[in-house]
Amino acid sequence: MNGMRISLKEVERLARLAKLEFPQAEKEQIARDLEQILDYIHQLEEVDTRGVEPDQHASGIFGALRPDRQEASLDSAEVLGNAPDRQGQFFRVPKVIRS
Repeated sequence: MNGMRISLKEVERLARLAKLEFPQAEKEQIARDLEQILDYIHQLEEVDTRGVEPDQHASGIFGALRPDRQEASLDSAEVLGNAPDRQGQFFRVPKVIRS
């Protein structure tokens, strides 16, 4: 490792932003894990990539998506037939409000 670049204070700030809570020992492990990730990224930055063309797909497969085509839609009565709750031709779902 190249010395601690991720402080416990920074881990706590990131956890607070993500609305997560960790015990002290876990914060220390997270700091070490993040440090290892940063060290690996620094190793990757040293790789000479001149002349290497960027790939759009890691697999090398291009255009693997099926072509769009128009098809008949499902009958709304059939679709709503198994709905636990409906209102007219719509699914009725509980309201979800988060603060």
